[in-house]
Amino acid sequence: MRRVFAICCLLAFAAAANAAIVGVALGSGARTDPMPLGPFSLKLLPADTTAVFSTVTSVPGTPPLTGPVGFSFGLSHRKIGSGWATWSPGSPATWDKSVYYTNLQGSVTMNLPAGTAAFAFYAEPNPFGQYTFTVTANDGTKIVQDAHGSSGAAGFGFYGTGGTLITSITAAITGPSVTDFAIGEFYGAVPEPTSLGLLAVGALALLRRR
Repeated sequence: MRRVFAICCLLAFAAAANAAIVGVALGSGARTDPMPLGPFSLKLLPADTTAVFSTVTSVPGTPPLTGPVGFSFGLSHRKIGSGWATWSPGSPATWDKSVYYTNLQGSVTMNLPAGTAAFAFYAEPNPFGQYTFTVTANDGTKIVQDAHGSSGAAGFGFYGTGGTLITSITAAITGPSVTDFAIGEFYGAVPEPTSLGLLAVGALALLRRR
Protein backbone atom coordinates (compact mmCIF):
# COMPACT_ATOMS: atom_id res chain seq x y z
CA MET A 1 0.00 0.00 0.00
CA ARG A 2 2.83 2.39 0.83
CA ARG A 3 4.36 1.73 -2.60
CA VAL A 4 1.10 2.55 -4.37
CA PHE A 5 0.75 5.70 -2.27
CA ALA A 6 4.27 6.74 -3.26
CA ILE A 7 3.49 6.12 -6.95
CA CYS A 8 0.33 8.21 -6.70
CA CYS A 9 2.27 10.99 -4.99
CA LEU A 10 4.92 10.92 -7.72
CA LEU A 11 2.24 11.10 -10.42
CA ALA A 12 0.59 14.02 -8.66
CA PHE A 13 3.92 15.78 -8.23
CA ALA A 14 4.82 15.26 -11.89
CA ALA A 15 1.45 16.64 -12.99
CA ALA A 16 1.80 19.68 -10.73
CA ALA A 17 5.36 20.32 -11.93
CA ASN A 18 4.15 20.32 -15.53
CA ALA A 19 1.03 22.40 -14.89
CA ALA A 20 0.88 25.28 -17.34
CA ILE A 21 -1.05 26.75 -20.25
CA VAL A 22 0.54 26.29 -23.67
CA GLY A 23 -0.21 28.67 -26.54
CA VAL A 24 -0.03 27.64 -30.19
CA ALA A 25 -0.19 29.92 -33.26
CA LEU A 26 -2.38 28.00 -35.72
CA GLY A 27 -1.93 30.21 -38.77
CA SER A 28 -4.56 30.46 -41.49
CA GLY A 29 -4.22 27.09 -43.21
CA ALA A 30 -6.58 24.13 -43.45
CA ARG A 31 -8.03 22.66 -40.25
CA THR A 32 -10.22 19.76 -39.27
CA ASP A 33 -13.10 19.06 -36.91
CA PRO A 34 -12.05 17.67 -34.51
CA MET A 35 -8.86 19.72 -34.30
CA PRO A 36 -5.75 18.19 -32.68
CA LEU A 37 -4.05 20.54 -30.21
CA GLY A 38 -1.33 19.13 -27.97
CA PRO A 39 -2.81 16.00 -26.36
CA PHE A 40 -6.39 17.22 -26.91
CA SER A 41 -8.95 16.75 -29.65
CA LEU A 42 -11.02 19.94 -29.92
CA LYS A 43 -14.53 20.04 -31.36
CA LEU A 44 -16.26 22.97 -33.04
CA LEU A 45 -18.73 24.72 -30.79
CA PRO A 46 -22.40 24.37 -31.81
CA ALA A 47 -24.03 26.61 -34.40
CA ASP A 48 -25.27 30.01 -33.24
CA THR A 49 -28.98 30.40 -33.99
CA THR A 50 -29.25 34.07 -32.99
CA ALA A 51 -30.16 36.53 -35.74
CA VAL A 52 -27.40 37.96 -37.90
CA PHE A 53 -26.58 41.57 -36.90
CA SER A 54 -27.92 41.00 -33.37
CA THR A 55 -25.72 41.91 -30.39
CA VAL A 56 -24.64 38.91 -28.31
CA THR A 57 -22.78 38.63 -25.03
CA SER A 58 -22.17 34.87 -25.27
CA VAL A 59 -22.23 31.97 -27.71
CA PRO A 60 -23.31 28.35 -27.21
CA GLY A 61 -20.63 26.03 -25.89
CA THR A 62 -22.43 22.83 -24.86
CA PRO A 63 -21.26 20.45 -26.21
CA PRO A 64 -18.23 20.23 -26.23
CA LEU A 65 -17.84 22.63 -23.27
CA THR A 66 -19.85 22.77 -20.03
CA GLY A 67 -21.58 26.06 -20.85
CA PRO A 68 -21.52 29.17 -23.04
CA VAL A 69 -18.48 31.27 -23.91
CA GLY A 70 -19.07 34.80 -22.62
CA PHE A 71 -17.80 38.08 -24.05
CA SER A 72 -16.63 41.07 -22.01
CA PHE A 73 -19.07 43.27 -23.95
CA GLY A 74 -21.72 42.80 -26.62
CA LEU A 75 -20.41 41.77 -30.05
CA SER A 76 -22.25 41.95 -33.36
CA HIS A 77 -23.12 38.52 -34.76
CA ARG A 78 -22.19 38.38 -38.45
CA LYS A 79 -21.75 35.58 -40.96
CA ILE A 80 -19.28 35.25 -43.80
CA GLY A 81 -21.10 36.77 -46.75
CA SER A 82 -23.61 38.51 -44.50
CA GLY A 83 -22.01 41.40 -42.67
CA TRP A 84 -18.43 40.08 -42.89
CA ALA A 85 -16.66 39.70 -46.21
CA THR A 86 -13.92 37.07 -45.86
CA TRP A 87 -12.29 34.60 -43.51
CA SER A 88 -9.47 32.17 -44.34
CA PRO A 89 -9.32 29.08 -46.54
CA GLY A 90 -9.55 25.66 -45.00
CA SER A 91 -12.38 26.11 -42.48
CA PRO A 92 -14.24 22.82 -41.95
CA ALA A 93 -17.58 22.41 -43.70
CA THR A 94 -19.23 21.87 -40.30
CA TRP A 95 -18.59 25.49 -39.26
CA ASP A 96 -21.73 27.66 -39.54
CA LYS A 97 -19.69 30.75 -40.67
CA SER A 98 -20.61 32.83 -37.60
CA VAL A 99 -18.19 35.57 -36.56
CA TYR A 100 -18.44 38.22 -33.86
CA TYR A 101 -17.45 41.79 -34.67
CA THR A 102 -15.95 44.02 -31.96
CA ASN A 103 -17.45 47.15 -33.57
CA LEU A 104 -14.74 49.82 -33.05
CA GLN A 105 -13.18 48.09 -30.02
CA GLY A 106 -9.54 46.96 -30.19
CA SER A 107 -9.75 44.11 -27.67
CA VAL A 108 -12.21 41.62 -26.20
CA THR A 109 -12.06 38.99 -23.46
CA MET A 110 -13.66 35.58 -23.81
CA ASN A 111 -14.73 34.07 -20.48
CA LEU A 112 -14.70 30.29 -20.71
CA PRO A 113 -17.00 27.87 -18.87
CA ALA A 114 -15.81 25.78 -15.94
CA GLY A 115 -13.60 22.84 -16.82
CA THR A 116 -12.27 24.16 -20.13
CA ALA A 117 -9.01 22.32 -20.77
CA ALA A 118 -8.35 23.54 -24.32
CA PHE A 119 -9.75 26.27 -26.55
CA ALA A 120 -9.02 27.67 -30.01
CA PHE A 121 -10.49 30.43 -32.17
CA TYR A 122 -9.74 32.47 -35.29
CA ALA A 123 -9.55 36.25 -35.70
CA GLU A 124 -9.49 38.60 -38.70
CA PRO A 125 -8.93 42.39 -38.85
CA ASN A 126 -11.70 44.60 -40.19
CA PRO A 127 -9.47 46.55 -42.66
CA PHE A 128 -8.08 44.69 -45.68
CA GLY A 129 -4.51 44.81 -44.43
CA GLN A 130 -2.09 42.93 -42.18
CA TYR A 131 -2.35 43.50 -38.44
CA THR A 132 -0.80 41.95 -35.36
CA PHE A 133 -2.85 40.20 -32.69
CA THR A 134 -1.67 39.64 -29.13
CA VAL A 135 -3.78 36.97 -27.46
CA THR A 136 -3.33 36.30 -23.74
CA ALA A 137 -4.64 33.48 -21.54
CA ASN A 138 -5.60 34.01 -17.91
CA ASP A 139 -2.13 32.97 -16.64
CA GLY A 140 -0.33 35.45 -18.91
CA THR A 141 0.62 32.99 -21.68
CA LYS A 142 0.74 34.99 -24.94
CA ILE A 143 0.50 34.28 -28.65
CA VAL A 144 1.58 37.08 -31.01
CA GLN A 145 0.63 36.47 -34.63
CA ASP A 146 -0.22 38.44 -37.77
CA ALA A 147 -3.52 38.11 -39.63
CA HIS A 148 -4.68 39.70 -42.86
CA GLY A 149 -8.08 41.33 -43.33
CA SER A 150 -8.58 39.76 -46.76
CA SER A 151 -9.06 35.99 -46.38
CA GLY A 152 -6.36 35.85 -43.72
CA ALA A 153 -8.06 34.95 -40.43
CA ALA A 154 -5.46 33.35 -38.14
CA GLY A 155 -5.97 30.79 -35.39
CA PHE A 156 -4.93 30.90 -31.74
CA GLY A 157 -5.00 27.80 -29.55
CA PHE A 158 -4.40 27.21 -25.84
CA TYR A 159 -4.35 24.01 -23.83
CA GLY A 160 -3.58 23.17 -20.22
CA THR A 161 -1.02 20.65 -18.98
CA GLY A 162 -0.96 18.91 -15.61
CA GLY A 163 -4.68 19.46 -15.17
CA THR A 164 -4.49 23.25 -15.69
CA LEU A 165 -7.76 24.79 -16.88
CA ILE A 166 -8.29 27.91 -18.98
CA THR A 167 -10.72 30.49 -17.60
CA SER A 168 -10.33 33.44 -19.98
CA ILE A 169 -8.59 34.58 -23.16
CA THR A 170 -8.12 38.21 -24.26
CA ALA A 171 -7.56 39.13 -27.91
CA ALA A 172 -6.13 42.55 -28.80
CA ILE A 173 -5.13 44.00 -32.18
CA THR A 174 -2.29 46.41 -32.93
CA GLY A 175 -0.45 47.92 -35.91
CA PRO A 176 -0.26 49.58 -38.26
CA SER A 177 -2.88 51.27 -36.06
CA VAL A 178 -5.35 50.00 -33.52
CA THR A 179 -8.57 48.97 -35.21
CA ASP A 180 -11.43 46.50 -34.75
CA PHE A 181 -11.81 42.88 -35.80
CA ALA A 182 -13.94 39.75 -35.70
CA ILE A 183 -13.46 36.48 -33.85
CA GLY A 184 -15.12 33.18 -34.64
CA GLU A 185 -14.75 29.50 -35.50
CA PHE A 186 -14.44 28.40 -31.86
CA TYR A 187 -13.17 24.97 -30.78
CA GLY A 188 -13.08 23.54 -27.27
CA ALA A 189 -12.36 20.50 -25.12
CA VAL A 190 -13.08 19.59 -21.50
CA PRO A 191 -11.82 16.05 -20.75
CA GLU A 192 -8.32 15.28 -19.66
CA PRO A 193 -5.99 13.75 -22.29
CA THR A 194 -6.10 9.97 -22.64
CA SER A 195 -2.54 9.70 -21.34
CA LEU A 196 -3.50 11.13 -17.95
CA GLY A 197 -6.47 8.80 -17.78
CA LEU A 198 -4.21 5.83 -18.43
CA LEU A 199 -1.93 6.89 -15.59
CA ALA A 200 -4.89 6.97 -13.24
CA VAL A 201 -6.04 3.53 -14.42
CA GLY A 202 -2.56 2.16 -13.84
CA ALA A 203 -2.43 3.53 -10.32
CA LEU A 204 -5.84 2.00 -9.54
CA ALA A 205 -4.69 -1.35 -10.93
CA LEU A 206 -1.68 -1.31 -8.63
CA LEU A 207 -3.88 -0.44 -5.68
CA ARG A 208 -6.22 -3.36 -6.37
CA ARG A 209 -3.32 -5.80 -6.45
CA ARG A 210 -2.12 -4.83 -2.96
